[in-house]
Amino acid sequence: MNSLDAQKVIGTNVKNQYRKLGCTRWEEMKEYVNDHIQLSAMINAPTIFRLLNPCDQIENQQFSVSLNGSNPSEVSNSMSLLSTVSPNGVRSFTKNLRHIRFVLSPISAKLQANRQKVALIIATDGMPTDSNGTSCDDAKKEFEEALNSLEKFPVSIVIRLFTKEDEVVKYYNEINHRLELAVLDDFYGEASTIDSHNKWLTYGVQLHRCREFGLRNQYVDFLNMRALTLTEIRDFCCFLFGESECDSVPDPTVDLVSFFEGLKQTMNSCSTDQWNPIKLKVRPWIDLKEVADIYAPSCSIM
Repeated sequence: MNSLDAQKVIGTNVKNQYRKLGCTRWEEMKEYVNDHIQLSAMINAPTIFRLLNPCDQIENQQFSVSLNGSNPSEVSNSMSLLSTVSPNGVRSFTKNLRHIRFVLSPISAKLQANRQKVALIIATDGMPTDSNGTSCDDAKKEFEEALNSLEKFPVSIVIRLFTKEDEVVKYYNEINHRLELAVLDDFYGEASTIDSHNKWLTYGVQLHRCREFGLRNQYVDFLNMRALTLTEIRDFCCFLFGESECDSVPDPTVDLVSFFEGLKQTMNSCSTDQWNPIKLKVRPWIDLKEVADIYAPSCSIM
């Protein structure tokens, strides 16, 4: 966690513009957790933050936000508490996952009845280890079994990686194919992967933060895997801008010209330009010309 190979996303004095700042992995993670402390309080989402490594400064290795409704002091207190700790000792994935399973067990039926899910985000820069801190097959097996044991609960799992070490990234991408979860890189890494498949999208910071917070949507999940179809682009826009804002956007397989006209109308009425981390400038969420060039080169976009 003290490796100087991470980067933070820093806002500038210019609206919607950001820049990179090199830092340690732990500094990047603290910024990430602080963002989520503030977001949890803002939307009044009950959230428990639990440390994977032992920590004497934090009782029971965890603190919470909005468990009993909105409390403004929780934000400053939680961020202040986080600033006093640093990673030490041996991280325990399996022990913590078993604890989460114990917590979920008595409330699972109520969550399912209310059609609710728990977002479980595992933020790490390393692989599962045993009690001696050694990454081995037994430790990986225990970790994957613990993950599998959560499948019967209403849980959406995200693994947020704070490393680009090939061995670590490869491991989590492999279990991503075997288990129902999402593996996320940092903002710029995700933007680069998504751009390789879907150049028409400006991958804004807000969308990345939502994914880090546990957002799961099939079209969002597809973004870093493959190119979306035109119909899926329409469905993605319905998610991004709202169903009601896309009423004027017909199915492109039925009326391609009206699809582009409707999407342009939607963009004009509700789209806010975002920082594009690939082009390094502020751009609309959706580049209509790019969509047309890729999917309908014969369709003129004015």
